[in-house]
Amino acid sequence: MKNRKVPIFLIILIIIAVLAIIFSLWKIYKPSTTVNNNIEPNSTSTTATTTGTFEEKTFSDKNDFYEISAKYPSDPLDKNNDVETFVLSKIKEKQNEWKVGGDVYDGEKETEEKFPDRPKMVYTYDISYEKYESQDKGTVSYVLKIYEFTGGAHGITVVQTFTFDNNGLVDIQDVLNLAANNNAINLSRVLATSLEKNDSDVITEDMMMEGLGLAYLKADGKTFDKVKCACDGFNFASNFQNFYITNAGITFLFSQYQVAPGAAGIVATTLDWNTLKPYLIKYQ
Repeated sequence: MKNRKVPIFLIILIIIAVLAIIFSLWKIYKPSTTVNNNIEPNSTSTTATTTGTFEEKTFSDKNDFYEISAKYPSDPLDKNNDVETFVLSKIKEKQNEWKVGGDVYDGEKETEEKFPDRPKMVYTYDISYEKYESQDKGTVSYVLKIYEFTGGAHGITVVQTFTFDNNGLVDIQDVLNLAANNNAINLSRVLATSLEKNDSDVITEDMMMEGLGLAYLKADGKTFDKVKCACDGFNFASNFQNFYITNAGITFLFSQYQVAPGAAGIVATTLDWNTLKPYLIKYQ
């Protein structure tokens, strides 16, 4: 019997088909090298509360290198969409920083090659939130907790807060007179006393005093000592930037490592309305 030769055109068709399948699989499974510049939430749900309805939005993005997720509120009192603007800007920042082919990604790939037995590294960035209301003051507050893991024993959590009333976003300096009569320093001392009293099991005094800037005051108790700090200065009003309002008073929050060891996580302390009365401009 004669050997039957396969026609050349059929071989070419088979090769083309195989290459097409390989290319399709590569398109499906290759890591994305682009950054999502038009970020949109993946889903939205509506919830009714005592101050009205608000929407909860979620976002997620992941590849073989990172996992980014967020859950955040969209409240009618947030007239300028401050929360969403903040959350989406942080997401975009991380997508750019961790993009495939970027410096961070390439650095991790080099480490993987040097240490092939090391567990695979997946960077993590997650934003969650808690909600607080004050019927007495007509406010709603959202506490965003931002967790980031880029290796090591554990990640780090920082906090960012937003408070709204009928006029929109509430600035703490519209609530408290921090600019006059060394009020920011004096009230920082009140914060320190409250932290020591209520969180004595987690507070380290030296770390707390440094975190609040009080460790860097001269003997007169009101002049900042740049030599002690080895810095240009300290904004004592920043001690009050993260807060939420309830009927009981104003709770001030501090990010991990800010006033206590990392194991303490986010530290919070509440000053009641009576304690705050000498400093109040709004909500008296």
